[in-house]
Amino acid sequence: MRFKNYLGFIFGLSVLIATIITPQQAKAVNYTVTPSTLGNCTAMREGSGTTGGFNFALGPTGVPAGVGSFMADTPNMADGFAIFCGQPAYLGVRLDTITTLSYSTYTSTSPQAFSLFINIDYDVTDMVTSWQGRLSFEPYFTFVVTPGTWQTWNALSGRWWASSAPGNTVCPQTSPCTWAEVLTAFPNAGIHPTFGAIGNKAGSGWTGVTGYVDNLRLATSGGIDDTYNYEPDTPILTLTKSAPVTVQEGETFTYSLTLSNTSTLASANNIVITDVLPTEVVYVSNDGGCSESSGTVTCNIATLGTSSSITINITVTTIGVAGDIITNSATVDADELATPLSSNIVNTGIDVVPPVVVVPPVQAPAPPQCNEPNGDIVAFALPDGIYCRTLYANGAWRWTPGSVPIELIDAGAIRAVDIYRVTGGSVVNGEFGVGVPVCLSGVGRMVFLDASTSPRTPVDIASFVNGTFTCAFITHSGTLVLLP
Repeated sequence: MRFKNYLGFIFGLSVLIATIITPQQAKAVNYTVTPSTLGNCTAMREGSGTTGGFNFALGPTGVPAGVGSFMADTPNMADGFAIFCGQPAYLGVRLDTITTLSYSTYTSTSPQAFSLFINIDYDVTDMVTSWQGRLSFEPYFTFVVTPGTWQTWNALSGRWWASSAPGNTVCPQTSPCTWAEVLTAFPNAGIHPTFGAIGNKAGSGWTGVTGYVDNLRLATSGGIDDTYNYEPDTPILTLTKSAPVTVQEGETFTYSLTLSNTSTLASANNIVITDVLPTEVVYVSNDGGCSESSGTVTCNIATLGTSSSITINITVTTIGVAGDIITNSATVDADELATPLSSNIVNTGIDVVPPVVVVPPVQAPAPPQCNEPNGDIVAFALPDGIYCRTLYANGAWRWTPGSVPIELIDAGAIRAVDIYRVTGGSVVNGEFGVGVPVCLSGVGRMVFLDASTSPRTPVDIASFVNGTFTCAFITHSGTLVLLP
């Protein structure tokens, strides 16, 4: 029994020891660092220079992560700029536990490229917490820096120099050390327990250089695996599409696209909206200055400012058949977007109900008028040179008794009006050239007596009722009679 207990104790102790000394499984953490969300990072000017500057910028092309990077411009040798990041977990981390230390740069001029630095403590076991300078890696000491392209540096494979004692006596800038030589010379060295940070620096000795840095990564056997992605503040874009729920065969309708930027920090630039129209419609027009080719509508927008939006309407005509479902969406891309965004999907059904025929309303008649003082005709304004006179109304002759056939009078004629043209002071029987609308008070049917025939023969003509009036179009001289 004692032997079994002893074995159990030994087994449990071995598991405990193995747990303690086994390197922790690192959990990768990606930090996106922007001007408005620096987190535990700091960007600042270093050195005595007063020109140049730094920024979080888009690109350059080929940026290893996201769409941007940290940029520094150093016109003069005294200009220096740095961005450095620190987490509580970095404080006192031993250099011999670091397994990965890498980053990427882009430079306008060789051999200058962003360096990498560690705020160093040469002995993390001696409880000395005063500032002890930096340990720096500069790519050109070991590698070939190529301008105009992104390059990724494995700093643990390069050479390092120290800015302060005691490191600068062993690894001065004029004779930098390999990583192995640093660990040999300072076996207990680590990231400073008070000023603990790693970072990148440009300048302080450069002239006329624009450099970019991104994708700084630190990993250790103790469970750290952090990557820093430097990005400019970006717009917050949404693309919303709307369309009718149903349309009819052959109907023309509109797709509305609204692009919104809800960011208060950044504009969107070089925007491209693309809408591939479905096969059930044909393109008609748009109101956004967009182009169309083979059913694809492309809209180019230079800039969309903060807290703003723009709407573009695309007009199309259905060529699908009843029962079809027309599905459509659009995409938007911009300099600040890593990948294009898609709008919502809209579905429009082609209704089986035939198109509604819209009959325009009949124009209301003009105020009662006739071109002669004794007339009581109700008519539209007559064209110049066209006149009228009332011959018969309300059971009495008004002009030229007997000029209307007696059979029409006996049939209950309500009104009879003569319509004629005057040219050069003379009455002329003939064509008016246009249809003259004439409306007579009362509801009934119209009979026309053509002045070009002798005798004038009554002919039923098309008429329509407008309120309490009956109307007809007259194209030449004659007598218009309203019958019940």
